[in-house]
Amino acid sequence: MPGAVEAEAKFSVPPDLRLPRRWDLEGLTVRPGQRSRLTTLYHDTPDLRLARWGASLRYRASEGWTVKLPTAGTEELLVRTEHRFPGQANALPAAALDLVRAFVRSAEVQPVATMRTRRTSLSLVDPDGGEVAQVVDDRVSVSGPGVAMPAFREIEVELRDGAPAGLVASVARHLGDPEPIPRSKLVRALGPPAEAPPEVVPPRLGSEASAAEVIKGALASSVVRLLVNDAGTRLGTDPESLHQCRVAVRRLRSDLRTFASLLEAEWTDALREELRWLGGSLGRVRDRDVLLETLRDRALALPPTMRRPAERLLRNLRAEQQEHRRALLEDLSGGRYAALLDRVVEAANAPAVLPDAADVAGSVLLPVAARPWTRLKGFVDEMDADPRDENLHQLRIRTKRARYAAEAVGVVGGRPVARFARAAASLQDVLGMHHDAVVAVDWLREAAARSSGGVAFTAGAVASTFWNDAARTRDQWPKAWKKLVKRAPEEWS
Repeated sequence: MPGAVEAEAKFSVPPDLRLPRRWDLEGLTVRPGQRSRLTTLYHDTPDLRLARWGASLRYRASEGWTVKLPTAGTEELLVRTEHRFPGQANALPAAALDLVRAFVRSAEVQPVATMRTRRTSLSLVDPDGGEVAQVVDDRVSVSGPGVAMPAFREIEVELRDGAPAGLVASVARHLGDPEPIPRSKLVRALGPPAEAPPEVVPPRLGSEASAAEVIKGALASSVVRLLVNDAGTRLGTDPESLHQCRVAVRRLRSDLRTFASLLEAEWTDALREELRWLGGSLGRVRDRDVLLETLRDRALALPPTMRRPAERLLRNLRAEQQEHRRALLEDLSGGRYAALLDRVVEAANAPAVLPDAADVAGSVLLPVAARPWTRLKGFVDEMDADPRDENLHQLRIRTKRARYAAEAVGVVGGRPVARFARAAASLQDVLGMHHDAVVAVDWLREAAARSSGGVAFTAGAVASTFWNDAARTRDQWPKAWKKLVKRAPEEWS
């Protein structure tokens, strides 16, 4: 189920501030809201992992359990997605814990603070009677072993869809332009430990970075991508989350392969094997997602007489997708996955590098990053003039490795390496379209063999359109390949 998006601006105000009796908000009417008292029990790990990632897990008797997940906000707004789960205070729902599993991993969660709030709210209503915002005045007291600020007052402007531009600034002027607070009440209450960075932060690197620092940065970037997209993958409301998790796993495996000569072999091989397991589970769902999207588009373009058979094909594909998704969710809820997340977090912070990795990255990593390109060229040299689909799929995989290697050392490779990476991405896109078309043709061929009558005929008709796509991309990839060859850094020739 998709969560509710919460967008709010927070302001710290003194305890004796008086709210304006009259509000001059153009086109809006201010209506008194409700007065309420809230008691909220917050849970987190002992090292406050959720707070540090911008997430929270809480219980209120009137609401049950609530998970808030960070979303891209602005300097003005704190934006989070809110998910609610029924339950009692002494029984944390497994579904709620799963949503924060990537941040919690194998650690235990426990109560960290009890917050009591006296709340007064005002509604801001447009001329049509629709609420565009609430102004919430909260007087807060907090208790718990690690509380740094036991009492404070803050005012929130909670925006709804259709809120006019500049509303937050207008409300702030009426309040005397108080200090904005771009963090949650819990983080404010717990202070510096909750304000600390999360466990994985990609380092800022300069041209004089060591090879170990560059490796650490590459791994950290992918680990962050994996962790922040975990909840969206579980929810299944946006296929892009799963796609980003799969990309993260692929990049991790590719970087561990590229930098293998600078890493401890046993550590690297064991981690790559576990990532291969996770990548397979993610990939089976992702492949169906892509096929379902493309097949749905083709079905809409069919003549009306072929729509019903096409819908049967789509139902069969959805059933496959849901079967693989159930298997994926089982994997993500298991101990093996939690242990793997602990390992990749550890890898991002302290990769098992060999002594040579202490040298300046430019002298060490650029030759290492050139190896996937050398292997890619050798593979193309040995391909037939009219390569099989399997060969083009392997070409795509090897192109991706060369691209990821170039991107991983971009900070020391400069513009030549960046241009090469962009050209590799272009070739990868062409080969990706070819692979998607081939996969679609194969699935539709099998679907036709299992069906009869109109369904089999429709499967064949749609397959022919994908076959045309495959033929077109076969004609396109040599041009993209020539461009990549031209973009290769001179020292890699």
